[in-house]
Amino acid sequence: MHELSPAAFPHHGQAESELPAGKLLDRAETAERLHVSKMTVRRLGAAGRLDEIRVGERAVRITEQSVERHLAERRINRTRQGTVNAA
Repeated sequence: MHELSPAAFPHHGQAESELPAGKLLDRAETAERLHVSKMTVRRLGAAGRLDEIRVGERAVRITEQSVERHLAERRINRTRQGTVNAA
C-alpha cells in the first residue's frame, strides 16, 4: 500500500487539500483485495467503477476508498440477488 502525498503528483500542481484522502493501491494490490485479475482492475478503472490516479507517465494507483466502495456495492448486489447465504 502506498501513502498518498503531494510528492506523488509532481507535475499536477494540486494543493495538498485537493488530493483524495486515504491510501493508494497499485493494480496488483487492488486485484488481490477484489479477488480478480489485474486486467479486470484495469477494466473497472476504465469504466469509472474504481477511482484511478496517474502517478507518472505509466503508473496508476487506485484509491483505497473506491476499492472499499466497490466491495460494498458487490455485497449489496449479491444480497439483493439472493446469492449470499444468511448466517
